[in-house]
Amino acid sequence: MNKTIERCDLSRQIFNIITNSKWHSLELFFLPFLMPIIGYKYFSIDEYEFAFLITSPIYGVLLSSICFILFGGDSKKIKRIYSLSTISVSLSYILMYIAIIYSNYTLLVVTSFLVGFFKSNIGKSLSSIIAYVLDDERKGEALGYRNRQSGIGAFIGPAIGFFLLSCYPYEKQYAYSSILIFSLSNLFAGALNYRIYNLLIFKKGKSVISLKSEFNFALTLLLIALFIEGLAIALLAPYIQPFLISRITRHEYLLALIYLPGGVVAAVLAPKFGKFIDEGKFKNAFLWVSFIGAITTFLITMSDDLITLSLLFFIDSLAITFLALLIDKIISTTIQNSGSFFGVKGLIIGGTSILGPFLGAAIWKSYGDLVYPFYFSAVVEAISGVAFFIALFFLAKDIKRKKQ
Repeated sequence: MNKTIERCDLSRQIFNIITNSKWHSLELFFLPFLMPIIGYKYFSIDEYEFAFLITSPIYGVLLSSICFILFGGDSKKIKRIYSLSTISVSLSYILMYIAIIYSNYTLLVVTSFLVGFFKSNIGKSLSSIIAYVLDDERKGEALGYRNRQSGIGAFIGPAIGFFLLSCYPYEKQYAYSSILIFSLSNLFAGALNYRIYNLLIFKKGKSVISLKSEFNFALTLLLIALFIEGLAIALLAPYIQPFLISRITRHEYLLALIYLPGGVVAAVLAPKFGKFIDEGKFKNAFLWVSFIGAITTFLITMSDDLITLSLLFFIDSLAITFLALLIDKIISTTIQNSGSFFGVKGLIIGGTSILGPFLGAAIWKSYGDLVYPFYFSAVVEAISGVAFFIALFFLAKDIKRKKQ
């Protein structure tokens, strides 16, 4: 009876941490939208300097991933990493605001790198805490609930940011003051979670595969599948807006209406997806969800109607959300050093985030049409489903063998 009460109390603490994490997400979509505009409007830089500014957060994510590969298996270090990163990212946002106001390119690049590094640390810390503390039976639900809270934060942030931009279009010290609000929101989330973190007891759980001692064939296949999935997304992501502007509409607010419904509903349904995954009903999910994603990507290239496109993006958002939850669930329940493997995952996704846009540009230039990166992305997405299915098959065999 006491153990049941203890588990319920522990789950409540974890879900409180996840609820507070929405204040880490205010800038999730708004800042990537904002940086290209700031670089273009306020800095006299060439194409390569512009590209370096936009990709600088990715290099921070890569460094964060290396840190978690080295230290992600140590629960005490994860607590310290979270606390230090929360304070540091708040300071980085203040320096970023100063860089924008005084048009200091070097400082803006450095602070963008630091924000990418510290925000990635925070995200991986939360994933690792769910993996190390919560029972396996509720990890999927917790990951889904985290997605919902991120969606709430990602809605609040742009609402504030666009309001300030519309009120002060010619006064950048006010127009971009949302960055200072992001600084405060991250510090607020860290303060709320600090006391709870000190009460948590980390455990190894029921995971049976060690990343360090048994980097075997199954894990290698999982890494390959992660790379293929990341490449499918990164190959397409930079070219969605230019494609829609060239084919559908030049009005940004209409493009937002195409994206918005899918993202909102996916965030709302994420906990339901998580419960579904916790019940073990995902044996062949990688195959059919990846194929759905590939088909919708292909159909987007054939559509010229806003309602149809909104529906397709809605389906695609659900597929991406489900796959992301499923991947994190598998990592958190089958790999003993989950924190380290989240670092490996981040390293792979960061690498594809750099490789994908250049590969997409090469395809676009070779074929002379923006539609071809979509075609290639659809093919790669289908291949990723097969790769995950094979990796999961061998992981299941390893788990069964080790439990005997």
